[in-house]
Amino acid sequence: MGGCASKPKVNDDGVKMKRMNCHNHRRKRRRILRRRVSSHKIESNLGHSNSALQASNRASDAAWFDSTSALDSECDDEFYSVYDVSPRAFKQKLVAGSTIPFCPIEKQTPGSWSPLEPSSFRVRGKNYLRDKKKEFAPSGAAFYPLGADLFLSPRKVDHIARYVQIPAINVPGDVPSILVVNIQIPLYTASIFQSENDGEGMNVVLYFKLSEKYSKDLSEQFRENITKMINDEVERVKGFPMDSIAPFRDRLKILGRVVNVDNLNLSATEKKLMNAYNEKPVLSRPQHEFYLGENYLEIDIDVHRFSYIARKGFEGFIERLKLCNLDFGLTIQGNKPEDLPEHLLCAIRLNKIDHSTFNQIGLLS
Repeated sequence: MGGCASKPKVNDDGVKMKRMNCHNHRRKRRRILRRRVSSHKIESNLGHSNSALQASNRASDAAWFDSTSALDSECDDEFYSVYDVSPRAFKQKLVAGSTIPFCPIEKQTPGSWSPLEPSSFRVRGKNYLRDKKKEFAPSGAAFYPLGADLFLSPRKVDHIARYVQIPAINVPGDVPSILVVNIQIPLYTASIFQSENDGEGMNVVLYFKLSEKYSKDLSEQFRENITKMINDEVERVKGFPMDSIAPFRDRLKILGRVVNVDNLNLSATEKKLMNAYNEKPVLSRPQHEFYLGENYLEIDIDVHRFSYIARKGFEGFIERLKLCNLDFGLTIQGNKPEDLPEHLLCAIRLNKIDHSTFNQIGLLS
C-alpha cells in the first residue's frame, strides 16, 4: 500500500483512521471501539441462490457486527479538493443496509435494491482509442453488492461509514474488503451563484464486498489501477502546451441509467433530454472525496457541488425517483491501451426508491 492509504495502526485507545489527499497529508484520527460477533458468511456472488440472499437479508443483525462505537474527533473539471469532516455523529448507531431491503432483480419490488450483472453496462472496449466503440463490460466486477441505505439529514453527512455498523469482513490483501459509496443528494433549490453547497438532503449509501474471484476475474492492469486509486497516486497527463500531473482518482467514472424510461410519462422535451443523457458516463471529479477505514474504502459523491445546470436538471427529476428503476455503477476510465477494456468496480440496481418515506436522521450538535 502506498503512503497515502497505509493500513491503520491499532493502539490501546482504539483504531486510528487516515484521511489523505494528494495536495497535503494532514491526518484526521478517529478512535473507534468495536466488538465483533461470531463470523457469518455473507453471499456476494450473483450466482448464489435468491433464497440464500433473502436469508442473509433477514438475518442482517447477525451478518453485520454488533457494536457500539464511541467516536472522538481530534481535531469532466480541473481541480481536486477535500473538506474537513464534521465531528457531529448520529444520535444512534445505524445498522448498515437496514433501511432498503434486498429483492431479486426479476421482481423489481418498489423500495428495494437488487444485484446487477456488470456486463449489462457498455464501457470503452479493447480498441476504443482507435475505433471509439463501446462494448458490454466484462462479466466480473471488483466488488459485489451487500446492501443499501437512504438517510435524510438537515445537512450533508461526509464519511458516513463512521456512523453505521460496517460488516466484519476482512479479506487478506492490500485492497479493502468493503467499498462504501455515499451519494449526497440535495433537496433544496439550486442557486445560480453556487454560494450554497450544503443543506437538507439525502445520503444514498451503497455497500459492496470485495469479489471472492478478485484475482481471477480481473486483469492485472485493472487491479493495479484500483491500487493506484486507493493509494491516491498521481500520473502525468499529456496536454497542450505542456503535460500536467493529476490525481489517479480523477479517472473515477460514474455509470448511471434509468431502466424503465417508457413508464415515466415524460414530455417530448423530457424524453429528448433523457435520451441524450441516459447511460452517459460522468467523471466524478472534483465532487468526490475518499476515506480509508480499517476494512473499507468510502467514496463520497457530492451532488451538492455539481454545476447549477446539472443541479437544476437533477432537481426536476427528484420527484420521479420513486417511479424509476435505476442502475448505478463505477469504473476507472481507460485512457491507455493497457487499461482497456474498462472493468466495473461495482454495480447495483435501486428499485423505485421514494425518499419521502424515510425518516430524518438526528445529529448530535
